[in-house]
Amino acid sequence: METSPFGVVLQNKNDRRKIFLFESGRKCNSKGYILREKNPFGETITDPFAVGGFTTTLEITEKGWTGHPVDPRGFILPQKQFFPAEEWDVILQDGDVMIDMHIPTGGGMTPELCRESFRQAKEYFSKRYPGKFKEVIICHSWIFNTQFEEKMPDGNLGKQMKECYLFPHDSNGQDGAFFIFGKYLKEEDFATVPRDTRLRCAMLDLMQTPEQLRCGGMIYFLEDLDHYGESVYRKNFHL
Repeated sequence: METSPFGVVLQNKNDRRKIFLFESGRKCNSKGYILREKNPFGETITDPFAVGGFTTTLEITEKGWTGHPVDPRGFILPQKQFFPAEEWDVILQDGDVMIDMHIPTGGGMTPELCRESFRQAKEYFSKRYPGKFKEVIICHSWIFNTQFEEKMPDGNLGKQMKECYLFPHDSNGQDGAFFIFGKYLKEEDFATVPRDTRLRCAMLDLMQTPEQLRCGGMIYFLEDLDHYGESVYRKNFHL
């Protein structure tokens, strides 16, 4: 398990939709992703979308919350918004204990297996640690790079991301390369490493663009398991 490292999640008292407000002080590029600084070799990264970026803020008062909402598709919105306490409740905040998900090697992340894994996690932790954690799963990983959903929307990764509330995370431009290729790649490696899977092809193509690779995270509220497969966070998201 781990505690929440990021801002707050609010829930509307009427329609029950959830809004994630990111923590203060994070520098973002103009697309709403965390601004990168160094690659795995310690070299400075030039973010192609640095111009027009912003720094997140989160203000909490008795009247409500003012901050930068996270779009469930995985990026932070540049405009701050106020959420009044009479209309919203906090359902996740700093210090809350959640289930920290680890993703094993081997693939096979079909929607059916992911949903069953979430169900088993809820059952296990509820029995072992009753009342000691929020029924929320969190994970941050190169796997939740929203570029993969754009490249392979019909793949297992894309399908899983559609079900979760995604958020941006720190990245180094080659997130996941070590797991997929066994090393971080220099420019001279691009012509020799294998392109034998869709994922490898996608990663190599992205690493050779100015944007390079990103890292991401997700949260999933286990109360929503009955609606798994409906992309509830995206469907219900509006400001």
